[in-house]
Amino acid sequence: MNFNQAVCVELSLRLFEEYVTYKNRGKHIKKYSIVWDSPFGLLIGNTFTTNEFLTPIRTYLDSEFTPIDETLKIEENEKSFPANVRFPWYDKFDRQWSSFYPLYQNPTMLLKEIVGFVESLDSIDTPYEPQFVDVTLINSGKTLPFLLLDDNISLTPVSLIEASES
Repeated sequence: MNFNQAVCVELSLRLFEEYVTYKNRGKHIKKYSIVWDSPFGLLIGNTFTTNEFLTPIRTYLDSEFTPIDETLKIEENEKSFPANVRFPWYDKFDRQWSSFYPLYQNPTMLLKEIVGFVESLDSIDTPYEPQFVDVTLINSGKTLPFLLLDDNISLTPVSLIEASES
């Protein structure tokens, strides 16, 4: 899958976490990290960053070269990221009486469901440049603050592992 689809996979996982936490009345649930197969080998990393409310943010430089964190707003009928993923996600998965907890507890089925959902979306553009942040290269154990990627990179989500508390 391309980088924009990878961003959608990560956002979809975060939506499941948000929904399951809400349905479980805020009780602690385990969080997952996505393991990606990439040209660099297996890695764990995030395709985007969030603010303290777990809303995706985009960082850019202003005219004075000062980094600015912009919260990506979700507005009704908006066709830009993250609304272009969030609304279809709710259309597919939001059911009044479902908890998602059994699905969420089964990472194999959860990842398959997320990948299927993302593959069903029309072409999705995101405001992110291809990069991972907070990267761990699994084969070497090296950690990197970021990893810049080529525009035409191919990524495959291969597993979900329980995220470390950090």
